[in-house]
Amino acid sequence: MRPLTPSLRQWLILAATLFVVLPLVIGIVFQKPIQDAYVHEFVSPRLQRELGFTAGWMEAEGQQAWVIRSVEPEGVLARAGFREGDEPSGYVHGVETGFLTDLDHGDGTRSIPVYNLHDRTFRRVTLPARPGA
Repeated sequence: MRPLTPSLRQWLILAATLFVVLPLVIGIVFQKPIQDAYVHEFVSPRLQRELGFTAGWMEAEGQQAWVIRSVEPEGVLARAGFREGDEPSGYVHGVETGFLTDLDHGDGTRSIPVYNLHDRTFRRVTLPARPGA
């Protein structure tokens, strides 16, 4: 009995599947978690540094909320009207990723609703235009 040996064409099909098709399928299936991780690890620290704020998840009114924890008084976000304790609203598919992506692509024309956890008020704040954009 002769052992099975793949032909060159079969090897090429196998290589194309492993190195092209499979990564594309994985990328499509896991697009949202990959984007969330990218924004959290790379975009968030840069924006917080450039725009003068810190933000993160915290317990608020019995549930987890992503809030602006601090705002530098002369920072871009403070000049736009954001305050400590603001929770951006209206992001159905993830507040952290949605808000940071909007900040990263901001042109100074879009306003969003925010809820302030300290004084329990809703208001609209216009996202600032990105410096140098």
